[in-house]
Amino acid sequence: MRSLYARETWMKLVGVLVVLAVTWPAACGDTVTEPEIPNRTPVGVGTIPPQRLEPGESVTVDVSSYFDDPDGDPLTYRSASQDPDLATVTMSGSDLTIRAVSGGTATVAVVATDPEGLFAVQSTGVTVAFPNQAPVAVGAIPRQNLDEGAAVTVDVSAYFDDADGDTLGYAATSSNADVATVSVAGSSATITGVVEGTARMVVRATDPDGLHAEQEFDVVVGRGAGPGFRDDFDSDTLSSWDLTNAGAEVAEGVLRLSSSSAGVPGQATRDLTKLVDWEVRASVGRAQDDAAVRMVMHTGFSFFPAFALEIGSGVTLGGSDTNFRVMVFDGNANSWLIINAGTSDNVNDSVGAFTEVTVSMRNLDFSMKIGDEQVHFETLTGAPPELQQLTAVGLWVVPYEQETGKTGLFDWIEVAGDAASDGADTDSDSDIIQVPGRLVPPPVRPSPAAAATPPPQAARPQRRSGRWPPPGSRD
Repeated sequence: MRSLYARETWMKLVGVLVVLAVTWPAACGDTVTEPEIPNRTPVGVGTIPPQRLEPGESVTVDVSSYFDDPDGDPLTYRSASQDPDLATVTMSGSDLTIRAVSGGTATVAVVATDPEGLFAVQSTGVTVAFPNQAPVAVGAIPRQNLDEGAAVTVDVSAYFDDADGDTLGYAATSSNADVATVSVAGSSATITGVVEGTARMVVRATDPDGLHAEQEFDVVVGRGAGPGFRDDFDSDTLSSWDLTNAGAEVAEGVLRLSSSSAGVPGQATRDLTKLVDWEVRASVGRAQDDAAVRMVMHTGFSFFPAFALEIGSGVTLGGSDTNFRVMVFDGNANSWLIINAGTSDNVNDSVGAFTEVTVSMRNLDFSMKIGDEQVHFETLTGAPPELQQLTAVGLWVVPYEQETGKTGLFDWIEVAGDAASDGADTDSDSDIIQVPGRLVPPPVRPSPAAAATPPPQAARPQRRSGRWPPPGSRD
């Protein structure tokens, strides 16, 4: 009985001590606090999406959703661009504004900071690209002459260009599939002659965004396809060409024509069946900068037996350098006359570079082009039919000084036209016509009288009045 009483007394004492232990600090004025949790660093959430802009364009992104603070602290933001010359950045609160400046790629970084200076970083890429540009036509696809049942394949990729470097897709249509058909595989257009006649082909080059450019060219099947020719100088034989004051070498598909007499043009001439409604195209260049190259078209008219288009800088007219000259041969004076000259951006004047030139006579319209730029045009109203004929073509290298061994480069030449009818060959002086390709011409430097006349601007092709004979002529 005594021991039970003692045990109950002990338990009551322990209970009092526990109560005192709990209530004593409060009675003494002290408080109980939970232990503090350390501040935690903000973290990135997801990824800020990359941006693609055009120069001058800007975009704003709210970056707050791409960061989180575990403690719920408010965050402040700042940003930086790896290349401010390409893209600039500004912050307004959590709004990041990126402005594109110039083309290229750069990295933009965003820093989110909590009140105690702890931070997280996110970055994204910015690509600045210029707007997609449409493909453009380059030069002109040559006319194709075919026999019935024959086929020819043309790589049309050489006649288009895309400034963005995009891969182009090609398609083609024929205006008259009964005369000639066309199919395309890759960039190869295969034209097949069906029956005698003429058809026009349209080739379209399209970039990945659907922008496109077109080229047109004629196909002649059967009669009328024969009088012209194309020479790519793939063979080392020049049996169809007559050389005058020149040596010639064919290498890697290029004719290298060199002058062999001091100061005298070296000439390669090829006779033709007389053509009307003709066109001559060639790719020409020069191997030295102290010589020019000249393409000569011989006519059936004795008073003006040749036209020429000369390419190459270094000839001064009217106090200005020119890189092209339009010329006509005066059969009475036995000399070349410069009727137009100027500077064209389409002339590839560097040594070893090539320029595509086109000369045509269709009905009475006489035209000269450098690339796709028309540098001379006139309508020869009233001109005799013999002046419209093409009887031969010449390729010349013209030294500027009294030296030998100057070299002109010719990648290819193409002549197209219709055979002249018998009635067109009526020039009473045809038996005594002097072909200027066989003459020793005067020096290429223009006479003082010619030099006193400023050359016309190339940007404005000369359109002559068309009155025939030309003012000042003897005819």
